[in-house]
Amino acid sequence: MTKNDIITNKHELKEWLDYEHSRYGNVSIIKVLFGLGEQAVLWKHQVLLRKTEYYTNTGNKVLALYYRIRLNRLQNKYAIHIPLNTCGRGFKLMHVGPVLLNTNTILGKDCVIHMNVGIVGGGIMAMHQF
Repeated sequence: MTKNDIITNKHELKEWLDYEHSRYGNVSIIKVLFGLGEQAVLWKHQVLLRKTEYYTNTGNKVLALYYRIRLNRLQNKYAIHIPLNTCGRGFKLMHVGPVLLNTNTILGKDCVIHMNVGIVGGGIMAMHQF
């Protein structure tokens, strides 16, 4: 994912969300509002993630903070820890459950992740010799 792969305007936000909504099976708004089912929770997370990315990328500090708080509450509730701007267009979580990505991770287009996954990128790797 490069700087060209981040959401920088409302048109891109709508395109990304429309594309990703089809990957989640077109979850209805009623299910999302009332948290009915796993796919509704995952779709709500996806929308919050993308809106937080958009408002952060465009420099709207008030709305970025508002969506960041909502996103963090949902992520903490379900042990999903995905930093902003690390997942390309079409990213999909398959199940609610622990997911950990660090800020150096870069996932490309249409990446799918299941629960109980930890992905780290970069950093220093220590080797022990025995």
